[in-house]
Amino acid sequence: MATIKIQSIRLDGDTQSRVSLDQNLVNEYSEAMSSGAKFPPIVVFDDGTDKWLADGFHRIYATRQAGMDEIDAEVKPGGLRDALLCSMKANATHGARRTNEDKRRAVKMAFKFLLEEGRSLDSITNVEVAGMAAVNETTVARNRTVIASELDATPAKPDEPNEIKTLNLNQTSALAELARLQAEIDSLQASKEKDQTTVEYLRRKLAEKPQEIEVIKEVAKEVEVVKEVLPMETQERLKLLEAKEREATEKLREKERIERELVQTKQKLEEIQAFADSTDKLRRKKERLEAEIRDLKFKKAESVAEASLERLTEVIEAASNIKIMILNAVQETGRPVPERQLDRIIVDLKILMGTACEALEVAQAAKPNTIKKGGDLLVLPKTN
Repeated sequence: MATIKIQSIRLDGDTQSRVSLDQNLVNEYSEAMSSGAKFPPIVVFDDGTDKWLADGFHRIYATRQAGMDEIDAEVKPGGLRDALLCSMKANATHGARRTNEDKRRAVKMAFKFLLEEGRSLDSITNVEVAGMAAVNETTVARNRTVIASELDATPAKPDEPNEIKTLNLNQTSALAELARLQAEIDSLQASKEKDQTTVEYLRRKLAEKPQEIEVIKEVAKEVEVVKEVLPMETQERLKLLEAKEREATEKLREKERIERELVQTKQKLEEIQAFADSTDKLRRKKERLEAEIRDLKFKKAESVAEASLERLTEVIEAASNIKIMILNAVQETGRPVPERQLDRIIVDLKILMGTACEALEVAQAAKPNTIKKGGDLLVLPKTN
């Protein structure tokens, strides 16, 4: 592999096996090259005088468009016909996929190559042509009759002087330059960039090439083809850009919607947190009030228990006093207590016993285990 000047490569040998260049592909290659991407080397044949390009037309024009004047190349020994043979099979297994028209052109190049070697049309087989053009026999058979009539109607092309070959090379270069500049203008328009200063600069740059413009006039048919192809490419690119713009707009709207939802969610979370804080404060207040209520109930129970105990003590003291009165009466009189007096005493004791039981129940309910006797609760029998 070697690095050679693009200016030294001959592009005018009709070795382009494609019907036309894909300017979109040239733009893509050029951008990649400007970013530092490395591409496979082109293939040229050197006969000692000229270097004929066999494979790599898109890479050549992309390198020029990127502002470079050198390119990596695989240089093989041979002349124009060797380059033609190589170009017929170019892109069969790499590069942009060949269209049906590209395959048809390769088949036509193979027929023309064999006819120029002195072969008759009848002696050329479909298998032979298919091998040269890297297509199947069906493609050759389908196009054979039309291609044969085209080649018969095409007069033999006399050998051209070197001056004319050089002029053809300049024509090709000028055409490619025009296509590149036109593509830049269309790109600016398709991208809706109305920078008139840049457009005028490109137009002035185009007008500064009077010699190439004169050459372009001589190849008006090719220019018309380019002008027909470019608007179609521009429309497709415009549709693609519009689709991307719509997609970007939808994504922006989706982003804004998500941001709004995030703000709303954050607000709700803040409200929930505030409610949780308020609930926690109420819970602590409730617990504090419940503790105060328990303390009050405990204090009340203690008061009720103490009052009941005092009442029980009073009842016990009253019963003791009655017992003492009975004993004193018996001792003083030496006689039993009269039955009527005993009945009255029994009634009084029953009343006192009932009062004592009620006081004990209240005390036990208010404060259990407060009144104990020998470790057991003091229980008084109820009276009837």
